[in-house]
Amino acid sequence: MFDELKRNAYEIKMSDEKKEKIIKNCYSKTQKGEVYIMKNNVFKLRKALIIAAAIMAVCVVSAGAVITHVRGFRDVVKDGAVVGTQFDEETAMINVNATVDGEKLLVSVSVVDYNNPPYSVAEEFEIGNYVIVDQDGNIIEKNNGNSNSKSGFTDGKSDFEVPIDTLPAGEYTFIINDFVISSKADQPLHVNGRWVCEFSK
Repeated sequence: MFDELKRNAYEIKMSDEKKEKIIKNCYSKTQKGEVYIMKNNVFKLRKALIIAAAIMAVCVVSAGAVITHVRGFRDVVKDGAVVGTQFDEETAMINVNATVDGEKLLVSVSVVDYNNPPYSVAEEFEIGNYVIVDQDGNIIEKNNGNSNSKSGFTDGKSDFEVPIDTLPAGEYTFIINDFVISSKADQPLHVNGRWVCEFSK
């Protein structure tokens, strides 16, 4: 670019002094333009690197979230010691339906993957921790799994009755936080997740 300007400047008819001045000005402006272009490219590169780093950070955080909530067995640790095992389950792997029958909530549970562990060895199923929440988000009833009777587990299905006689008429949400499965040969196993059903009384 500079050589072309220089060549054109020499072809103009004027004094040598003026030609040299024009050439110097062209050189100066060309250099400034190149410096600006270089700075602009460096800025764009930095911006691209910052965006790439941000995307990588989000991906790492997302990957971490997936890893911590992955479906499968996990040790239960208390005071630094392993005290048991639990199973983290995806919501879609267990279907839960709840319908009102008078003063009872009839809950039917259907496990999609019941032919594979841990369900393949289960003989009994039980609702563990659950809460019943009103429309304003207030917990009306809470159960830590102490008052639920166990139900048989056949072809991946179990049915339960949850008493709701103390609830006034209204709209509610039934939230199960875990199930407990058991068999004669093994310790009860908690299946953790979150299953939500809405109902009206």
